[in-house]
Amino acid sequence: MTFFGSPGLDLGCGSNCNTGLRQQIWLSTVSIGTRHRICPNSDGWIAFTAHVAFAILCVVSPSNGLTGLVVYYRFLLIISAVVVALCHAQAHFLGIRGPFVAYIYWGTVTVFSMIKIRSLDLSDTGNKQAFLSNIGLLASASAFLILEELLPVNSVSGNALSPLDIAGVLSRVSFGHIWPKMMAAQKRTLQENDIYPIPSAEASIVVHKSLDAQLRKLNCFFTQALAHLHRDEQSRAWHVRCGIVSAIVIILQPSLLEALLAFISSRSTDTPEPMSTGILIALGFLISGVLAGFTLVWGNQLSFMLYYRWKTAFAAVVFRKACKLAPAERVEFDAGNVTNLADNDCMEIGFLGANLPMLISIVIQLGMAVYLMWKQLSYATIAVVVGLLALGPLQDMNGTYIGKWTGRRYEKMDERMSLMTEIIRAMKVVKMYAWEGYFIEKLRSIRKAELGHLQKRRIGEMLGVLMGNLIPVALFAIVLGIYVKTAPADQPLDAARVFVSLALFNLLKAPLLELSMSYPTIVDSVASLQRMVEFLNCGNGEDYVIRDGTNTNDLAVQVTNGAFAWTKGEDAKDTLKNINVSMKKGSLCCVVGQVGSGKSSLLQALLGDMESSSGRVRTWGTVLYVAQKAWLFQGSVRDNIILDAELDVKWYNQVVEACALTRDFSLLKDGDLTEIGSRGTSLSGGQRQRIALARAVYAQPDILLLDDTLSAVDAHVGRHIFDSVIGSAGILKHSTRIFVTHGVSYIGAADNVLVMKEGEVAEDGTYEQLRAQDNGLLFNIMKEWESTQPKSPTKKESSAKEKEEEEVSIKTSCEDRPEKVPDDEKTVVDQIIEKEALSEGSSLKVATIYFAACSTAFLVAFLLGIAVSEAVNLLGRYWLQHWTEVDPTYASQRLSYYFGIYAAYTLGYVLLYPWAGCFFLIFVGIRASRKMHDSLLVRVMRYPLGFFDRTPSGRIISRFGGNLGRVDIGLPDEVYDMTFALANVIVNLLPTVIGAPIFLVALLVAFIILSSAFKIYIPASVAYMRMKTSMQGEIISNIDETMSGISTVKVFKQTTKASLKHDQLYDKMQGTLLSYFYCNRWFSLWVQIISAFIVFASALLAVHDADSAPAIAGLAVSTCLVITQEVSMMMQKLGELQNDLVAAERIKEYLDLPTEMPVDSRGNPVIKPAAHRAGWPATGEIEYKNFSLTYRAGIPAALNNLSFKIKSGEKIGVVGRTGAGKSSLSLSLLRLVGSCEHEAANLGARTSGQIFIDGVDIATLSVETVRSSISIIPQESFMFAGSIRDNLDPTLQKSDQELWTVLEKVNLKDYVAAMDGGLDGVVESGGENFSSGLQQLVCLARALLRDSRILILDEATASVDIENDRLIQTAIRREFVDRTVITIAHRIDTIMDSDRVMVMDAGQVVEFGSPADLRAFRGSYRSMI
Repeated sequence: MTFFGSPGLDLGCGSNCNTGLRQQIWLSTVSIGTRHRICPNSDGWIAFTAHVAFAILCVVSPSNGLTGLVVYYRFLLIISAVVVALCHAQAHFLGIRGPFVAYIYWGTVTVFSMIKIRSLDLSDTGNKQAFLSNIGLLASASAFLILEELLPVNSVSGNALSPLDIAGVLSRVSFGHIWPKMMAAQKRTLQENDIYPIPSAEASIVVHKSLDAQLRKLNCFFTQALAHLHRDEQSRAWHVRCGIVSAIVIILQPSLLEALLAFISSRSTDTPEPMSTGILIALGFLISGVLAGFTLVWGNQLSFMLYYRWKTAFAAVVFRKACKLAPAERVEFDAGNVTNLADNDCMEIGFLGANLPMLISIVIQLGMAVYLMWKQLSYATIAVVVGLLALGPLQDMNGTYIGKWTGRRYEKMDERMSLMTEIIRAMKVVKMYAWEGYFIEKLRSIRKAELGHLQKRRIGEMLGVLMGNLIPVALFAIVLGIYVKTAPADQPLDAARVFVSLALFNLLKAPLLELSMSYPTIVDSVASLQRMVEFLNCGNGEDYVIRDGTNTNDLAVQVTNGAFAWTKGEDAKDTLKNINVSMKKGSLCCVVGQVGSGKSSLLQALLGDMESSSGRVRTWGTVLYVAQKAWLFQGSVRDNIILDAELDVKWYNQVVEACALTRDFSLLKDGDLTEIGSRGTSLSGGQRQRIALARAVYAQPDILLLDDTLSAVDAHVGRHIFDSVIGSAGILKHSTRIFVTHGVSYIGAADNVLVMKEGEVAEDGTYEQLRAQDNGLLFNIMKEWESTQPKSPTKKESSAKEKEEEEVSIKTSCEDRPEKVPDDEKTVVDQIIEKEALSEGSSLKVATIYFAACSTAFLVAFLLGIAVSEAVNLLGRYWLQHWTEVDPTYASQRLSYYFGIYAAYTLGYVLLYPWAGCFFLIFVGIRASRKMHDSLLVRVMRYPLGFFDRTPSGRIISRFGGNLGRVDIGLPDEVYDMTFALANVIVNLLPTVIGAPIFLVALLVAFIILSSAFKIYIPASVAYMRMKTSMQGEIISNIDETMSGISTVKVFKQTTKASLKHDQLYDKMQGTLLSYFYCNRWFSLWVQIISAFIVFASALLAVHDADSAPAIAGLAVSTCLVITQEVSMMMQKLGELQNDLVAAERIKEYLDLPTEMPVDSRGNPVIKPAAHRAGWPATGEIEYKNFSLTYRAGIPAALNNLSFKIKSGEKIGVVGRTGAGKSSLSLSLLRLVGSCEHEAANLGARTSGQIFIDGVDIATLSVETVRSSISIIPQESFMFAGSIRDNLDPTLQKSDQELWTVLEKVNLKDYVAAMDGGLDGVVESGGENFSSGLQQLVCLARALLRDSRILILDEATASVDIENDRLIQTAIRREFVDRTVITIAHRIDTIMDSDRVMVMDAGQVVEFGSPADLRAFRGSYRSMI
């Protein structure tokens, strides 16, 4: 007798060998050798040698008649084993694992040895020598396989190898290489150095290059580009093959059930089958279950790699495309939309790549199931085919419905994210105006509409689940009824036929349910793909500028017949027209004109950042640009200045001195190595502007465009910068400088002056030429300015005084600073931006918060609905068992009775099941989403200002984007799926437990193993998911940072650097995701294996109790067959629930942070009666008493022991150098820093002393009361997306007449009236369609509407021209004649008519008196005139 039908297979012992089998092995060897590639890190000769050794192994089994060559073949076998062992040793020495064929070699030796040992054991004539030799071969092969996995691999490069690098084949197949990380997670929190490096082929730059190359091809369909990404050696068709194998194995299990029932039935006959047959059938269940588990898990892993590749490639494409968008397209796709595309849409497209292979395996599984049903139920199966065919159109109609509401939800999500991004960027202004309540309600209204669309989408999802999950149940009842009527007499409806069919229908339910559940995901993916196509089809900025390297005409810039617009199309209006200018090399050209005349647009046209309607623009040499709103990135001050250039210490010091930054660096804790936040939030406006200027100066451009750069600095600092940088004696005197300015004091030094009016160059010439034109535009501008200037007979003396002060200023050289901060010294650098701490707590509290948001009563109702529906389902199965046990003749006579009751149970299940699901997803889940969002929004909007200075915007936005998205979709789905899977597991296990109570022992063992695996899995997976979500915030911050200064990024040619930074951040995040999925696959594999053992135990018990009724065994085993899928889903969803709770955990982190003041559930401040005074302030008297303010420990006080009093209705001017404390004075009066009711909310800021308004200490009042009672026109103007009306009066309390009146007072009435819609005219995100000057006028109009007793003007007119400045000052004097006005100014002429002037320095008041008194005194004020 031979084992496995092999008559004496010999491995060198002289016994017979089956020649056909040997030839088949040889052919498979060649196939394996050609199909499996050599390990990419191994040397070719190692793999080649292993192939030779394996070939020797396959021919050392001599055929009959060659027994004389036994010694020869044994020698060859030993040689082959030694060669393979040497290959292993050499591979380890080279720092790699052995070639794959070596594993095949040892595996083949192991299998052959086992077969031969079994054959010799069963043979009549044993050969002791052959038996022992094969035992030796088996032991040596097993030892080599074990040692190959355990022995370490040396690192040739000396660098530490990751667990994946040193993992053997068995570790890779079983995902055992992640085991060290999971064990480490049991002892400590995993850190970034525990992240697996991504495969080089999956790096962002590689997959982007591949996708971009396909998209650039002419006539290339989008799907072709996606298909190209599919073509890689790792995932090419293997995920589909694994899915097919898994589907085939799973669907064939009912055939094993049929064999098992036949075995049980035979035990009651005269010719029972041997017990070994039953055991082999049970083993078949185990082997098929394990094989299905391995192929399913690996199919999912390879599908994930495709998801990973598509997501990474599109994220890289989105970022690069966003950097190239035309100005008109950036209006629609702002930073919020780009963030949504890179975060959500790229993920959905990745899911499309992962789901498509699954659809192929589902189709195959359905086809095989129908075929096997035909064998059982004959023509009755036609009903199944009809049902499945009808399901297609129904699902398609349902998919269209889901897609409709998904698209609308995305639109609202984009709107919400765009507004949230705007708010976070301008949170300082929002708090100054006390607009938190308004924006909370506005965001809530958008969110309400978004959740309404999600609710309608959920209805479609539940209809899909209903069709996928319940159609098999209904079809089963219908098919049974048809079969009973049409069954042949010799094929009655017996137990075997019923339960095999039931098993097939249960297995049919899984792919249909998977199809229905994945259909909404595919619809989402298609919707995202459409949005992606729309985005990628947007036009790039047309580079119409002709950039010449050589200059033969001594020209630097030339524009001929230029006409430019901000938008494209037939309706586009030219912002600039009839532009004809020429600027010589090395000249200084000043551009002046009223607000809105087109000065800034002219610079953008020269940069090529507008749409060219006609004409030509030519430049010679490099062009750089300094925007009116300075753009800085997170990093050190020095990095912001030198960018990618080498540090030239001498030139760097010159630039720092020329840009008046020396003193600022000396005040920073770590000088120019101090880290600043995104967009320079930790610096003053003047400091940001001078650093941005220093960046351009350091690069030494041939042409420098300056957009009102000096408006944010003090007058004397501005004069120093002009003389040192811009003027004819400045360090850029050889460069062409085009200087847009409202500071007409600089115009006299220009070589050429352009005067803009209504988008045209109205005057062009030298200063002298234009000044001599009576009633010309420049003539009138200069006349207006001269009328506002004070007459000072001691101007020469004051200039000498100023020069002397500058000479004694603190100077800090850069020569002694290191060029780079060493890694081990980075902790000494002042860290403004705090690194996000990763949570380490249990997710139980987080789950409690989520379930509390769901409502306990609603959850109880949901669970009750599940319990009732599953109880009905179980009763229906027992009734089916009872039906099959009844005598067939009697049952056929009462067919309507038995079938009617079974149909009633089925109908009850059909009605009860969707009710529970609908109730949870449509009501409970939506309620939790709304409450979680509202709680997060309320808390964030009420955080102190310091929180937003220290926290990157992306970190906040990610919580409102991806994290909240998981709460909307992920958590409800996982709770729903896990709960139903648990109910199904219980229902499927009960029949087995009732029939064989000893089965509880197997369940207990399985439960212990699964619980242990789950406890090992969760800490590592949660840690990786926490790191992933944290890194996601860094990516969003980078996108927001880049998009907010895209003009500067492009002109400094930093798009490539920004793209590479994005790639690095994304690869880092994807590495975390990859590590997480390794943990997930390890756990999933264990779940599959344990599930297979549960089915094996059930089958084994059925074999053991073979004398029992087949119906009982059939019910037990058929229900357990579903266990593999249900347990897998339950544990998978439980794991995903734990990991998605990380998103809820990140939201909870922000719910635990202290706010400025107590708030209620609606976001309204809880104001105690004593903290609010009606009609306060009545007079506007202000008094400071020994007041000090420090932003954080370790830095000098911003305000130091201030004591002064401002009378009611007094007009106070505040001046001083940058950093003197002027803006801090306004912040203290508005209680924006260090005055929170919760001490922890102050974030290290400290105040002492008191501030009184109308005799009331403002510390005793709520911040809401204080801020709503004071009007401010901030230095950083802010307009949000909406209408003019929204921006003037967000609370909609004023009439149209009042709005038009206030617009007339600030000289904006004509401008707004000319807009489409008037007061309802569109304001783009961030006020992009308004210049800085216009935005400041809108801010002034807001202040006039508020009509507060106290008005603060913080550089309110810095960006407006002289005429508008005069009009504004006149309006302020007229409208606020009896109000207290504090004017913080750089331009001295704006405060000359103040009642008193306060001069500040280093946080102290050094001079305070009337302008006349201070001018007579030789002090700081006099030096500024």
